[in-house]
Amino acid sequence: MAAMPPAMEFHWRRPQTFVPLAMAATTSPRAFFAAMPRDGGWLPPLAFLLVAQGIPALVQAGLQIPQHGLAALVGMATFLLKRMTYCLVFTGLIWLMARFAARASIGFETTLRVFCYSSGIWIASVAVSLLSLAPAALVIVLVVLYHLYLIQAGLQVVGDIPTFQAILSVLLAIVAFMLLWVFLAPPLGLTPPPTASPPPLSPGQP
Repeated sequence: MAAMPPAMEFHWRRPQTFVPLAMAATTSPRAFFAAMPRDGGWLPPLAFLLVAQGIPALVQAGLQIPQHGLAALVGMATFLLKRMTYCLVFTGLIWLMARFAARASIGFETTLRVFCYSSGIWIASVAVSLLSLAPAALVIVLVVLYHLYLIQAGLQVVGDIPTFQAILSVLLAIVAFMLLWVFLAPPLGLTPPPTASPPPLSPGQP
C-alpha cells in the first residue's frame, strides 16, 4: 500500500508528482479518493490523464521513428487527441449515470477527477509495445478492468453511494458509450476508439 502524497493533486510543472499520485490511487483507491480535492480546476487532472496516456504512446512512437520518422510522432498526436476526446465523453456518461441512476450528489469536475486520477494504471500499457499480440491483449484487458474498478471505487467514495450503485453507474456508462458509438460512428465517419497505444504504421504509410 502506497503512502498518501501530501497533496492529492498533480502539478504539471512538477511532473515528478505523477508517480506518487498514480501509486496511491492505484494501490489505495478509497483512501486516495477520500482525500482528493473535489474541485480546483480541470487542468491538473487532465494533465495527469495526458501523462498516463502519453507515455505509452510516446514509447510506441519511439519504436517506430527509426522506420517511419516524424510520421510516427504525427500518429501519436492523433491518437492522443482521439483518446482524450473519448475519455471526456465517457466521463460525461459516467457522471450522468451516477447522478440520475445512482442519485449521487457529484459534480462533473469531481467525476472527471476520479476518472483522470484513476488512469495512472495505464502506464502499465507500456508493456504492450514490447510484447507479442496475445500477452499484449491480456495486458490491455487487465488494465481496462482495473481502471473500471478504480472508477467505481472513486464514485463510491466521492458520491457516497453503495458499491452496487457505483458498479451499475459504470456499467450503464459503458452501455451508453457503445450505443452512442453504434449510432454516431457511421454518419460521422469515426474510427474505432483507440486502446492503449498508436497502431503500428504499415510499411506503405508515410
